[in-house]
Amino acid sequence: MKHLNGGRGSASTGVAVLDDVLEGLYWGDSVLWELQESATAEPFYQAAARAATGFHYAAYVTVTREPASLDGTYGTLDVIDARPGSSHGSPDALLSTLSVRCSTFDRDLLLFDGLDALAEAWGADAAAEFFASTCSLLLELGAIAYWTYRGVKSPALRHAVRHVPQCAIALEELFRDAARRTGVVADLIADDRVAAATLTGSERAGSSVAATAGKHSSQPAYHECV
Repeated sequence: MKHLNGGRGSASTGVAVLDDVLEGLYWGDSVLWELQESATAEPFYQAAARAATGFHYAAYVTVTREPASLDGTYGTLDVIDARPGSSHGSPDALLSTLSVRCSTFDRDLLLFDGLDALAEAWGADAAAEFFASTCSLLLELGAIAYWTYRGVKSPALRHAVRHVPQCAIALEELFRDAARRTGVVADLIADDRVAAATLTGSERAGSSVAATAGKHSSQPAYHECV
């Protein structure tokens, strides 16, 4: 949302080639990672946490995991315990906490447990309302937020996912865009956070991906011809 950024500049995702594809993140962006099946956005969450040293405030909001189990997972990020029964465990309480901790126009970063976890804890409609309210609040405060979504079957949540966030990232679409930029796919495959590369495409494309992955022996490549 560069046009709403107010000249405040951009922040890094912590992954150089992703910054190149997205042209950086702008203060107030809510980034939604749409995931399928066993896909995970965890490497991107951890990269964002490592790049968070310049933020005024940075936190991970957990709805499912014990805060103690997250020690060191996201570097020095604060952990907000929003599990049911905790002091931040309701939508209103958590929204109030976020409002207090994030100061207007300062550099803030929030990494959230998945929307599916929020829907399980609070119900899909309450999760959708919280998501919409929080994105609006963080846009006003100039904070960047990461969310994930696996497709909870709720019209209200699905509508919020489609219309609320400033930056929705479907990994399939991201790689299609990256493929148009010379060298970007090779750089992504070469990143030591990538465990494997899978491609559905032509023999030529598959050979290229396999050759790149082969230079990094720990990264197998899988190819299906179409």
